Amino acid sequence: MAQNATCADTRNWLFLVDDQQVFWDRAGTCADAGFSQTHYGTTTNTVLSEHYDSVAGPVTQYQDENYRVMFDTMVANLDAADLGLGQGHSVQSVSF
Repeated sequence: MAQNATCADTRNWLFLVDDQQVFWDRAGTCADAGFSQTHYGTTTNTVLSEHYDSVAGPVTQYQDENYRVMFDTMVANLDAADLGLGQGHSVQSVSF
């Protein structure tokens, strides 16, 4: 998905979180849908939370409330190597 992403010319990063979840951060210079952050569980079919640009403005959705604080922390700390999660979590950048 990340390799074929549209509107990802600014950022297109994948992170493995705690060896079982994936956080995808994508952004680009598009008129619409210019960014999205998605937090996946063990498969891409399991979306835990997402934050994205829409015609009506930014939208945040939590499919699993147990990950709300974690997701909000990651979105607020996109420039931090550990996504702001600290020592209690492992965060690894995934190259593709």
